[in-house]
Amino acid sequence: MQHVVFKTVKFTLWGILLLFVSSHGVPAYPQIHFLPEAGTYELHANGDEDLGLLGSVSFESLQETGKNGRTYSVLKLYLDGNEKKAPHTLGIFIARDEQKEPIGKGTYAFNKDIDGFLTHFEGVFGFASINAYGERPFFAKEGKLTIGHVGDETLSGSLSISMENDHGKTLLIGGDFNALLKE
Repeated sequence: MQHVVFKTVKFTLWGILLLFVSSHGVPAYPQIHFLPEAGTYELHANGDEDLGLLGSVSFESLQETGKNGRTYSVLKLYLDGNEKKAPHTLGIFIARDEQKEPIGKGTYAFNKDIDGFLTHFEGVFGFASINAYGERPFFAKEGKLTIGHVGDETLSGSLSISMENDHGKTLLIGGDFNALLKE
């Protein structure tokens, strides 16, 4: 009888442990957020080596009309590195088709494949050029951008992106930004 109880307890504990481990996957980045100084960002990149990425960030929010006559609400984030040891630039674009209102607070998922980027697209697109990881640019494959605040001249939030270059090298980028309206 004790043997049966012991087995039952043992299987129950293993089941709980398995459930706990499988439901708590490793997040891409910790959910610790802070608001950097206005016009700046603090990101962390994990690739061949781990890097801290700091710099200035600005944004544009506009309405564009495509060749097809459709109106797109577009938000563009420009992140420019200011460190000599890790020169870099990042760009993130969000476009929504047939939207009359500017892009606002919310969470936006990166599209894996964007068709027609040079004309217009709908979704979220991101790219990064980081000298420490080579000359080839990285493009967003998956992840999210969360906008937590939108003001007349400020926009802040966080991002967590998995990126890849044309040679299959991957890079994880995450952190927070506090953008100023582009002059």
